[in-house]
Amino acid sequence: MTNFRIRLTAAALSLIALHTTSVNAQTTATGSIDVTATVPATCVLGTSTDVAFGTLTMAVGNGPVAATGTIDWACSDSTIAEIGIEGVNGAASRQMTSPAPGSGPIPYSLFRTLGPSVEWGELASGNQLTGLTGSGISIVTTENVFGEIAEDDYIDAVPGAYSQTLTVTIEF
Repeated sequence: MTNFRIRLTAAALSLIALHTTSVNAQTTATGSIDVTATVPATCVLGTSTDVAFGTLTMAVGNGPVAATGTIDWACSDSTIAEIGIEGVNGAASRQMTSPAPGSGPIPYSLFRTLGPSVEWGELASGNQLTGLTGSGISIVTTENVFGEIAEDDYIDAVPGAYSQTLTVTIEF
C-alpha cells in the first residue's frame, strides 16, 4: 500500500508539473522603438556693453578718446558663425548725433582689435568678424568693440548728449 501511495503521489505531482509547465509556457516576440531628437544650429546674442566715451574734455592737445564695449554671443557646438555691426560702413554712417540746437555729428571709429587696425563692419562688408565656431549654447564668448574719436572730431562740438544706436547681427 505504501508503494501504491508513493506511485500515486508521484503520478499526481507529474500531472501538476505538466499542467504548470503548459500554463506558464508562453511565446514571446520582440520589437524596437527609436528614441530621437534633432538639435538645430542655433546662435544667440547675449548682453552687450555700450561703447561709452563718457564726458569729452574740450582742450586742444588731448588727442583721441578711446572706449571699449563688448558683444556676448553663443552658438550650438560646432556651429560656424560671423558677427557684424550694421550701420557702420563708411565714415558718413559712423556719427553720433545730438538733439542740441546747432549741433553737428561727432564721427567715430569701431575696431575689432586694439590698435586701431581692423575696423568692425557689416556682415557683407568684408570687415565682419568671421570664422567663429560655437562651443555650446551655454558657453558665452565675448568679443571686444574698441571705439575711438579723433580730437579734431570733437574739439569744437556743441555741448549736448550725443549717441547712435547700432544693430549687432550674428549670422550662422
